[in-house]
Amino acid sequence: MLKKSFYLFVVSLGSMLLPVVCFGESFTIEQILSAPFPYGLTSASHAPRVAWVFDKKGQRNIWVADAPGFVPRQVTHYKGDDGQAIASVRLTPDGKTIVYARGSETNKEGMSANPTSQTKMPKQQAWAVNVTGGEPRLLGDVGCNEEGCEDLQVSPDGKNVVWSGKKHLWMAPIVGKKKAEQLDELAGSGLVTGQQTGRVYSSARTRNQTAAHP
Repeated sequence: MLKKSFYLFVVSLGSMLLPVVCFGESFTIEQILSAPFPYGLTSASHAPRVAWVFDKKGQRNIWVADAPGFVPRQVTHYKGDDGQAIASVRLTPDGKTIVYARGSETNKEGMSANPTSQTKMPKQQAWAVNVTGGEPRLLGDVGCNEEGCEDLQVSPDGKNVVWSGKKHLWMAPIVGKKKAEQLDELAGSGLVTGQQTGRVYSSARTRNQTAAHP
């Protein structure tokens, strides 16, 4: 319902701007191709909040908005077009934290794309950031090797993130104070669905609770 309301807001805004675009001043092909656009819309399961990626001339950042007004506000502040994609944006159930993957999938040599020839080779990594602001905190390397392979999943209690990469499942606390923990080795391509990831997380949590309380 929340996503539907937000989509209606976007459609309404577009319908208001369309006459301006069609009947306003002339514009160039470059302006059309560089027009900013949103993608990756997601919502919190227990809070009236949505989040998405906003791409402005290759500069990608995450924005949020709250119902019912859906006034957008920027959360991350990456600068310039560095070629590093943002994908698999997720909100914790309470809507207070955003997790996401940043960077491209790896090639056959295990390297992520470096289109701007940065001195320090970029990596595909999992990050978390508070909606209220502050610096993003690194959760761990993802390094999956197929297009669209990023699939971060937030645990039901909102405390951990699970993802697949390098033919393993990994789990890290959202607070970012501990190194990502390897859970299981994956067969085949190393890709798993969100439902499978959730099952593995539940199994790992049960094992940890058993170990803590024998």
